[in-house]
Order: sequence, then structure tokens, then C-alpha cells
Amino acid sequence: MHSRHCLQLADRMNAVLLRELGAGVDRHRMLKDERYARDVLLVCDGLAETPGPLLAHHFRNAWELPEEPRSDAALATRITNVLLGRHMGTPASTEPEPLATMG
Repeated sequence: MHSRHCLQLADRMNAVLLRELGAGVDRHRMLKDERYARDVLLVCDGLAETPGPLLAHHFRNAWELPEEPRSDAALATRITNVLLGRHMGTPASTEPEPLATMG
């Protein structure tokens, strides 16, 4: 299972289900409990005219993918980015202000 991708899809399914039915899902339980995930996917399949069926299809595909390998370097980079982001702001906020155009 490609956990990161499944979590992203579960977040999107949660938004659709909240909007359409007023009840969301437990995204972490979606990865741990196959029966729970199956039930959520079946509900999404039944939500015609919404992104639900497509999200369910993509979740099933992501479930079949191998887990993305994580290297120590990638983890260190991610931690560094999180820590720097907290202290320095997002990359967009650290860029110089654009020059005003002469008009």
C-alpha cells in the first residue's frame, strides 16, 4: 500500500462525505482496517455525480501499489524543511517583493 497517497485520497473522500452526507471518515483507520476502508469505498461508489466514485477507484489502485521507499536523506530533508518553515516562513514569504511596474 502506498500510505501517503492513500492518506491524501482519504482526506479528499472525507471532504466529499462531509459535504454530501454530513459525516466524515477516520483516515488512519482507512489504512489499518480493511473492512472499514471497504465500507467507506462502497459509500463513495454510491455517490454518483460527485468525485466519490473516482476517489474510491484511485484509493483501490493506491492500496495495490508498493510502499514508497523512504531514504534517510529524504527524511532528513523533510524534517529540515518543516523546521525551517516554522522559523523562516514559507518559501513564498521569504522571496523578495516584486518590483513595482512603472505605469
